[in-house]
Amino acid sequence: MIAGAGVFQRAWADDPTPTPVPTATPDYSTDIHINEFLPDPVGADATDEFVELYNASIDPVDLSGWVLFSSKSDGTSIKSFIISADVSVAAKDYVVFYSSETGSMLANTGDRVVSLIDPLQVTHEAAAYSGSHTGKSYNRMDNGMFIESAIITPGAANQFDPTPTPSPTLTPTPDPTPVPVYSDAIRINEFIPNPAGDDTKLEFIELYNASEDAVDIAGWKLDDIADGGSSVFTIPQGVALSAHGYVVFYSDQTKIALNNDSDHVRLLRPDGVVQDDAEYASSKEGYSYNHIDGSDFQQSSHTTPGEENIIELPSPTPTPTPKATSTPKITQTSTPIDYQFSTKIVINEIYPNPSDSSILNEFIELKNNDNRSISLAGWTVDDIDGGSKPYHFKNTDYIKQNQLFIIDKKTSNIALNNDHDSARLIDPDGKIMALVSYEKTFAGQSYNRTLDGLYVWSDGVTPGKENMISVQEKPSQTVAAKKPAAKNRSARVAGVSRIASSATPISPSYLPWPSTVERDVHESIAGTAAIPSLQNAKQRLFVIFGAMCAGMQLASGISRKEKIWFGRT
Repeated sequence: MIAGAGVFQRAWADDPTPTPVPTATPDYSTDIHINEFLPDPVGADATDEFVELYNASIDPVDLSGWVLFSSKSDGTSIKSFIISADVSVAAKDYVVFYSSETGSMLANTGDRVVSLIDPLQVTHEAAAYSGSHTGKSYNRMDNGMFIESAIITPGAANQFDPTPTPSPTLTPTPDPTPVPVYSDAIRINEFIPNPAGDDTKLEFIELYNASEDAVDIAGWKLDDIADGGSSVFTIPQGVALSAHGYVVFYSDQTKIALNNDSDHVRLLRPDGVVQDDAEYASSKEGYSYNHIDGSDFQQSSHTTPGEENIIELPSPTPTPTPKATSTPKITQTSTPIDYQFSTKIVINEIYPNPSDSSILNEFIELKNNDNRSISLAGWTVDDIDGGSKPYHFKNTDYIKQNQLFIIDKKTSNIALNNDHDSARLIDPDGKIMALVSYEKTFAGQSYNRTLDGLYVWSDGVTPGKENMISVQEKPSQTVAAKKPAAKNRSARVAGVSRIASSATPISPSYLPWPSTVERDVHESIAGTAAIPSLQNAKQRLFVIFGAMCAGMQLASGISRKEKIWFGRT
């Protein structure tokens, strides 16, 4: 009905002019209020924004024809929504209008006003606000003012943050320069450097509040390496962590790029003090680092952003999702793994340059010097950073006490270079437990660990057996086959690797041939260092014996000739 319009009644018969009787103006309730509105939801603005009305009266109220109106502070209209004829609100009850119905009418920035207008164009409520924070709604207080709150309650009574910021006019600051107190219960709880997808969007860092109180973390900072790496990300205003709550920041928001190899994840307080620093040496695709007891982090195939950590590795028999499913990932049945650690597993022998790969392929050999068997679940072997894809041991792999474990190239797909490469052993925490590097190889030789922890090249390739250091003399490829060897010959030693060492002359009696080389080349883990010397002694004995026999035969022949000669004369 149009305001001010009237209807005519039939006048008396003797009344010459009919008199119009005005219709009474409708009396619209003054107990309908804008109770809560959300300009910037965590989800999509086009569907998740809302305006909530509340009926404070003891009677139901018909809202048909009422208008929700959004405008700038100068009155410029942004959007309006007319409530349909079938909408009413019960006594002491709420009604919520989402943007999927009203259209997105609440701006996130600038000075704005959202108003409630009855069908007579009388404004019942006008809520002014300046800007908004993601995930925070504006809530009406008893005095008619509106305040932001991280506790969103569409269709229910308003709830305010546990510690709302008081007005400076009500509670004067006793000290003009108070020292802020920051919670020590905020920590890095989970992060993923190498997601199974777009690193620029799917990497994330999760924080956790271990205290019993909500904590405002606006102004706290996230970054990686100090004074380098990515730019520092400052947590925006309006972000609070509830008691025992989580908050997740993805890389498309922070712009922090975590390296797939070694890097840091750091949490800094607003005053610049480092609150938490998680360091890692490597990462596996699809695995996140999870906070465990103490200050350690454990990799897990089960990522849980915004939830309690679950430490799991994929089972050895994953079940792939059918191709018709839109999700490209693989559904895996996961079983919790009790990882085992040891500092006494070493790289015992590596074979980078086979003389004939059809007979013996490249391999990396481990040895367990611990006094117990160790499960290799979660352990990794790879070569130099940026080289072959790392090889992850199966959950069923283990290495017994004082036993050897062979990782063949056909199994691991790790291709060792013939010059300048490494072999690395990494534990489930991502720590490098063994690292062997070399600059040059010789075909058919393996790189062997000696008793004192050094590495030497040897012609004796012993996969699955104790190392035996053996260097055989081989003619140079640049010398003709029939050319006699030089008298002063030296052993060809491919190379000796040590952390800190110096060349030490040793007695020639310990060598297969005269030479001065480093002591480490001729020490054998199997305890058979004297075998080459024994074989050489036998060879010299046979040579001497043969020379003696030849001399006796020659003398005997001369004697017979002399007798024949003198007999003729």
